[in-house]
Amino acid sequence: MTDWRAQFSDFGGRAWLDCAAQGPFPRETSEAVRAALRLKEHPEEITPDLFTALPDRARTAAARLIGSHPSSIALGSGASHGMNLAAQGLPFRQGDEVLIGRGEFPAVTLPFVNLAPAGVTVRFVEPAAGRDVAVDDYARAVSARTRAIAVSLVAFATGFRVDLAAHGDLCRRLGLFLVVDGAQAIGALDFHVADHPIDLLAVSGYKWLLAPYGTGFTYVSPRVVDRMRVPHVNWQTVEGANQLNRPYDHELRFRHGAARFDAAETASFLNLSGFIASVEWINRVRVPTIE
Repeated sequence: MTDWRAQFSDFGGRAWLDCAAQGPFPRETSEAVRAALRLKEHPEEITPDLFTALPDRARTAAARLIGSHPSSIALGSGASHGMNLAAQGLPFRQGDEVLIGRGEFPAVTLPFVNLAPAGVTVRFVEPAAGRDVAVDDYARAVSARTRAIAVSLVAFATGFRVDLAAHGDLCRRLGLFLVVDGAQAIGALDFHVADHPIDLLAVSGYKWLLAPYGTGFTYVSPRVVDRMRVPHVNWQTVEGANQLNRPYDHELRFRHGAARFDAAETASFLNLSGFIASVEWINRVRVPTIE
């Protein structure tokens, strides 16, 4: 058996169970952050390829975690980045509505509420029975205006795990987008994105991924990646970004896949080094072991 206690701090002599709030660093993550700190102390040691090598490693680690291709991974600062990407990037039109269950976390609801000036509304779905909103509740609430459903894979307040396969089947049958907040699930529950027909999955790094605060990623399905608008332009996500000596024609030709949606300053040494170390550690341990 692995001596798991040796992989972490001693937590002041306590047992730490609240990864739903803050996941602790494995010791090798702390070492990776210290090595990244040295790069800022000694910038002469920074190699030019680091700006692409770090994001590439992070994308590969995140893709392995959920069973996707790295080209479907956008790197961000947390789940809120992914939820805002869904709200601002998906092709909503005036008059559309998004269904969200009553009691969802604000990071799920507020990006879509922010679409009100564009004529897109949020309709909150009430549970027919019990505390949690089930797929049948969403099915009854769908109208001709409904364009998307946004759900948390695991509810922050109750721990309720939605039937994501059923939600996906409903959305495919009715032609709706399915947006999922995986902050309370990914890293804790064995999950493969190919098993669930979802369009966007937003993940924060600092909870069950045991990574730094201000890290995360979003899975963007190949079904929607070319239908989405890029809401925030990051110069590093366009073609030829690393060819700084070329004549610049000011045309927007975004990189292939979800990388076009990366948050700015993607290759943050301190954050991304810690994120890579933690996710690679989880991949070695394997999520079924953790679950």
